[in-house]
Amino acid sequence: MSNNHAKIYVITGPCAAGKTTISGMIASKMNNSAFIQGDYIYLMVVGGFVVPWEDDGTYIDLFWENILAITENFIIRNISVVLEYVIFPEQTKRIVDRFKEKNIPIKYTVLMADENTIRERDSNRDVHERMGERAIILLNELKEMNIEEKYILDTTNLSKDQVVNTIMTENRFLL
Repeated sequence: MSNNHAKIYVITGPCAAGKTTISGMIASKMNNSAFIQGDYIYLMVVGGFVVPWEDDGTYIDLFWENILAITENFIIRNISVVLEYVIFPEQTKRIVDRFKEKNIPIKYTVLMADENTIRERDSNRDVHERMGERAIILLNELKEMNIEEKYILDTTNLSKDQVVNTIMTENRFLL
């Protein structure tokens, strides 16, 4: 796998933290990039669908096999990948295991915001996209995981451009 410039950006966080917006902006700032929205990959399963937090592991394993294969297809072609999904630290290991030895820079950023900001952002979504209490549950789960502080970016008081610039320019997010 030859790679001269391709990178992988893994953008995660609770619902309404800004993952989709920020990921799309990052992908748009690069010349050769792909934006993988994890929800679209997970939602490819129709018959037998279960929400990720109720999955017994069957669909989430399939999800990761698909994500890694799609990412690799882009990287092989020297196309950077911005992956957006609720990704827990143990799941990032799959990405690192697949790409680190190939010298692909991987940036991992956990977008966070305070509870009021998450609630406000969630309430501004279309009704069918609102997560309600699930967003707060995810926020608290991520807080309890003791994620290394350098990977966390609190977006509460930052503009979208500030968030994008921070992720793209700071090396603290490198795995």
